[in-house]
Order: sequence, then C-alpha cells, then structure tokens
Amino acid sequence: MSPTTTPFQVASLVNAPSFPNAVVWSDDNLIAVANGDIVTILNPENVQGARGVITVSAGLPFKIGVIKRDDLLSGCLLPTCLARDRQPCVRSLAWSPVGYTPHNGCLLAVCSTEGRVKIYREPFCEFQAEWIEVMDISDVLHKYLEKTNYGEPVTSVQPEMDESVSQTLAEDGPDSTNFTSIKEKKRKRGLTACTQKINPTYDFLSENNVINFAANGKKTSNKRTLNNHTGYVLKANQYASRSSMLASLVVAWSPVLQFSANDPDNPSDFFCLLAVGTKYGSISIWKFDRPSYYSIDQHGGAIDMALNGVLQAHSAWITSLSWVLLPSGTSSRVVLATGCSDGSVKIWVAHLCDFKSPSEANKTPFSLFNEITVGDNALVSTLSLCAPAQAGVKILVAVGKGSGSFEVWSFDRKTNSPKKVGSYAAHVQAVTGLAWAFDGHCLYSCSQDNSIHGWIHHKGALFKASIPPNNLEVRSSSDLPSVSDSSYGIAISPANLALAVSNLALSYLQARRFDAGQLDHMYQKRTQRAGVEFFWIGGQEFNMSQNINLRLDIDQCSGFTKEELVIWGSKLLWSLNLYESSDKHLVAWDVLSAILAFKQCAPKFIHQVILSWVELLLEGNLDSATHDILSDLPGYMSQISSRQLHLLNILCRRVMLSSTKPTKISELCDMEEEEKWLNIMSNSEKELRERLVGLSLSTVLDCLSHPAGNVDFGLWGPVGIAQMVKWVMQNQDHVHQKLYGLAAEVRVHVARLHDVCDYEEEERCIYCSAPIPFESPEEALCEGVQCGHGEAPQKHKLTRCAASMQ
Repeated sequence: MSPTTTPFQVASLVNAPSFPNAVVWSDDNLIAVANGDIVTILNPENVQGARGVITVSAGLPFKIGVIKRDDLLSGCLLPTCLARDRQPCVRSLAWSPVGYTPHNGCLLAVCSTEGRVKIYREPFCEFQAEWIEVMDISDVLHKYLEKTNYGEPVTSVQPEMDESVSQTLAEDGPDSTNFTSIKEKKRKRGLTACTQKINPTYDFLSENNVINFAANGKKTSNKRTLNNHTGYVLKANQYASRSSMLASLVVAWSPVLQFSANDPDNPSDFFCLLAVGTKYGSISIWKFDRPSYYSIDQHGGAIDMALNGVLQAHSAWITSLSWVLLPSGTSSRVVLATGCSDGSVKIWVAHLCDFKSPSEANKTPFSLFNEITVGDNALVSTLSLCAPAQAGVKILVAVGKGSGSFEVWSFDRKTNSPKKVGSYAAHVQAVTGLAWAFDGHCLYSCSQDNSIHGWIHHKGALFKASIPPNNLEVRSSSDLPSVSDSSYGIAISPANLALAVSNLALSYLQARRFDAGQLDHMYQKRTQRAGVEFFWIGGQEFNMSQNINLRLDIDQCSGFTKEELVIWGSKLLWSLNLYESSDKHLVAWDVLSAILAFKQCAPKFIHQVILSWVELLLEGNLDSATHDILSDLPGYMSQISSRQLHLLNILCRRVMLSSTKPTKISELCDMEEEEKWLNIMSNSEKELRERLVGLSLSTVLDCLSHPAGNVDFGLWGPVGIAQMVKWVMQNQDHVHQKLYGLAAEVRVHVARLHDVCDYEEEERCIYCSAPIPFESPEEALCEGVQCGHGEAPQKHKLTRCAASMQ
C-alpha cells in the first residue's frame, strides 16, 4: 500500500479478529466483522452509528458415544483431550443473497471454533441490537449423520458394553463423579490422572474403565448417551472421525440461482446454496428457497431450507470455499472452489436443473471439474472466484496460502483446461483475504503482515498496482497514525468503488488511524483493539474493455489531474451501469458517497458524468442532432426501465437538486437547468407511479378472469385499488391511455372486487372516524367532526402510503 493511501473512514472494534476472511460485505450494504466471540454488523453509511451484534456462546455438546479409558491417549484424540477453549470465537462468516429473510434481507451464516454453524437474520421488528438466530445447521447435520450411522456400515460389529457397565451408566447421574473424586484418584491413576487434570470436564466411570464423550469434550449425561448409542463403545478412530464430521471450519454462500430463465417472476424458481466445510474433508450443501412473499409481521414466513447432499471433497481439513455462477440460458451451472489444508484446490461444477428434484443426501449434483496442483503444499487460507463477463469462457481462481504467496489460475469453461497465470510472493505472512473487483480486472490481497496490495489483470497476466490515494476526503496525518499489526480480511462494496479491510491494532491502547481526540481517555482508548478501514478504489487505473465514452471539458480540479478524473468518471459510469440488471440489488451507497464527495470539490466533473450517464440511458433512442438532452428526456420516460428510473430519481434528489447550502445548487447547474432537473424528477416519479398502479390493476383483472371461487393470485395481493382508480380518473388527461383503460375495466367489476382484494371505497379517519375524501396521492384531510355548537369541525391531516395511496 502506498504511504499516501489513507482510508476515508474507520470503524473501531472492541475485539480483535482471529481468522482469515474476517470481514464480509452483503448485497444490501451491511458489513459483518468477526472479532473474537462476537460479530459486529456495521452500516458503512454511518459506521459510528447503531450496530448489530451477534454473541457466540458455548453450545451444548453433540452426543457421539463412549470410549475406553485406554484409548484416551490415542494420537487421534489428543487434540480433544488437550482442548483449552472455554469461550468459542468466530471462525468464518458468509452473507446470503438478498431476499432470503422474511423481510427481504440477507441471512448471515456464522461458524464458530466449536464447529457449529448458525444462521441469523436482522431484527427487523424486534427492538434489539442482537441479531435473531434462525436455525442451527450443525444440529440438522448431526441428526442426519446419526440417521446414516456416520457413513459406517450398519452391519459392522461394534463392541458391546457388559451388563455391569450398562448398569453403572444407567444409574450414575452427571454428578456421580465430581472433581473431588478425580483428585483422590490421581495418585493411583498415574498418567491417566494427569489426563484428568488436563481436561476435568469429562465424566469418568473408573470402576468400569469407560469414558463418556461429547463432540467438544464437555460434560454429558451418561444415561442420555447410553440411550442414544445403544450401548456401543466407540474406538478412538471412530470417535475422532465422527467428531471431525461435525467440526465445521468454513462457510460460503452462492449467488442467486434460478432453475429456468423462462419464468423470472416465479419465486419458487429462485434458490441459493450454502456450503459448509469440515475437518473431515467433507462439504455439506444446503439449499435455501426464496420466500414466496415478504412481510414485516413479527412472525413473518419460515425459512425453507433442506440438506441437499454431502460432498467428500478432500481427505484433510476444508479451509476455504468460493462460489461463482456461469449463466448460459437453460444449461446454467454453478461452480464451487474448495481449498484444503494440504494445499490442494478442487473445482466442482453442477447444473442448476439438477437441484430441482430432491436428491439423496449422500449424492450431490456436483462433479469434479478440475484440480489445481500446488507445489509447496502450504495451507490454502483464502479463495476467490470470478467469471468475467468480458472474458467469455474464462474462470479466474485466486488461491491464497499460509506461506504468504498466492496463485492465479485461468480455466476455460469449454475445454476444461487450466492455465496458471502466475505465482506471486506478495506477502511474508499468511494471505488472509483475496477479492476480485471490476469484473475480474482488479484483484486485491491482504495479509497478516499488515500489507494490502492491488493487482491488475490484463491480457492473461497479473501486474502489481498501488491502491489509489484518497484525494476525496484526506485527513491530517496526526489523525491517522499507522499502528496496525495485521490485516484479517478484505471485502469489496456492491458497486466495486470501495473496499473494507479488517485490521488488528498493534496495541490495544491504540488503534490504527483513529482520531485520538475523539476517544474517551478513560474507556475508549483501552477498548479499541481493532478496526475496519475503508478505501476508495474507484481511481484504480486500468483499461476498461467496456466501451464507455466519457468526454470531459475540464483539465483538472482540487488535486485531481484530468487523467485521474477520466479514470474516476469511467468507474462511476461502469458502476451505474451495473444496476441495469434486475439481478443487482439497488444499493447505491458507494456510488452516491463518491459522487457527493466529488460534488464538494469538483461539481463540474460530476455534472458531466451524470449527463454522460443520461446519454447512455437514451442511446439508440435520442436524436443525434439534439443539443438539449435534458429538455428531451421527459418525453422518453416510457422507454427507460424501472430500475433506471429509480436510479435517475435518486441522482436528481440526492445530487442535482440537493446541497448543504441552497446557494450551492448553482455550482452544478444554473436556474434554467435546475428547472429541467425538477421536471425530470417529477416525470420520473409520475412514470414510476403509473407503472405501479398499472401492475396492481392488471393483477386484479387477472384474478377476476378466474372462475368464481377459484381466485388465487398467490401470497401477494394488491391493496388500495379504490384509491388508485380514483387517482387515474382524476388524472385521465395526464396518464397513459392504457392505464385509463385498465382503471375503467376495474370499475365495471366493482361488485366482485371484494372477492379478490381489500377494496374500500370509503376511507375513515383513524382518529375521529370521519370520512376521508381522495384529493391527493401524497396526503389527505378528513372531513372532521363537530366538537361544539358554532365551532368549526376538527380535521386531521394524514399522510398516504406512496405505494398503495391509502
């Protein structure tokens, strides 16, 4: 990282991260950071504001079985016997795509050092900061493994406990052997007593020489274990194998997947996959279906999840996972990359259509696509997959290692042939994060040696490039002391304009780049042990293969050369164009933050960038001879997609027509041009409203077309139909004729509307029950009630819903 590269904002953390990939950025613009035994959820728009939190606590042990005392010192059980962790911490995090919670949010998978994986959601209706646990994946996996006898043959002969052992196990309770009895037997037990001292939480049954075990070595009930395992005594290798099957290490969520692209409106066609890697080398694949409807009700809808299968990918620990989607119409495939502690990396592929019908858990749709041969056999600490749209049939795989180096491989989808792009000794300690950006043009890496590097991928080769300096919001060097010790993960923002890095502070009395003047000397300076730094990467210089024509009439401004402004402008246009796809969740925080930062120092530059984007919107529709695109734009609203209209409206409100000072609007446009932007904003909102009303009315008519008694429009139904019809009739000279025709047809079927929707012709005030006439879609004024003789009626002003007009 260049010495001039400084973060534009920093979030402090009270605990330090411990494992790679400690920071993840969701599609709905939330950042989760694993720091010790808690997960901190930040909103990058206000990193010092309210935060969500997940506290990882010790869970109940899994009931695996009992073993003989003689097997306690077997090599495969030593890690269990010598375990010291009393408080589990977070090992791995992963966000789901948007739309898999009851309120259309993202699920968060958390893997702890106990080996448990739990799923959480945001508390959207609960008044609390702690996130809500949805399910425990490990419990479901444990039940499945018990049902399948952990993959062991059912007919295999297992040693039975004799009657005396069974009787002792059944009669002795969990308190029958306490710590005092253990101490009394130390002198007689010799080495075994030393083992008891190392981990005194096991239940010892000394008379029968049998030890009752749980998956994490915690104290369990003998009677319960006996019932679960029907009197079988496990061998040491059996116990170790079963324990490793339940010990999860890493989690990763796939992007949104769809069975068929022919029916994009069918919610049952959408799903995503969660991969959970274990110490056994196996990967459990969990299928999550998108909810058929969303609700802000407290109970909401249930999460539809099922175990799709268990893939035996490696023979050692799974240490890293990464997904990518290869869309190709009806034969779309999903690719999963798996990294192992022995240094091997495998690429697995599955066709989406194979997930439509439920399969046996021991058979997964995934097949081995290829395997990467790694020379030094160093542990794979992180993986990052990318399928660039511009590269056609290429898949890029970045493999980070515990030795500090990383490799980049390129795969041809058709020939299944790998090509090594290169191996790079970029760091001197373990690589803790890799992330692709800008459709595979850039790669960013971080390490425990506290270094962050940028790389440019061009024509099949990787070149080192410095992270661009922060010229947008430079802070004084006294506020940004460089005292961090290690970086533990890197994440890219939704529009690829910013990156976040999780750092460990060199001393817990200081934290990297925190403003010492803003910290309380008594408390905060003692608790700032780590932080998350945010860097702008929109100024990263490389050749965009996408044809973006940006013409600037300014030479330089506020510390930026013309070349730097061209680079930033092309990235802003590229990021805005990302939202043309309906698959991309419309979260424009990083785009707006960069534009608003430039607005303060280079308003003319932003004005030209937005005008260039408007020209791209109307490309192919606008007359090339026109010289006033802003005046002509309102006439083309019907030819612009709803997604682009939303983004256009955001730019109008937040950028072109807003300012910290009213007099500053003229820096972007003069008064005449301001009127044009106001007209554009008004027409875009009108077009969006007409489309929403048209969707609701057409849905009602579609329901009415069904025979009586068989009306079924799914789990979503339009509301406010009466108000929408009134609004169309009041504005019949200003709305599209097609919309007026829909409203007129709905009025014909007024008598049947109660059968298909909540149709209320007359509204009542919630305060005085007086009638409410419909005069405006934004607000309403009730007729009021007479409070006394000769007094004017007391009326209440009410705000209408922007969507339903109720």
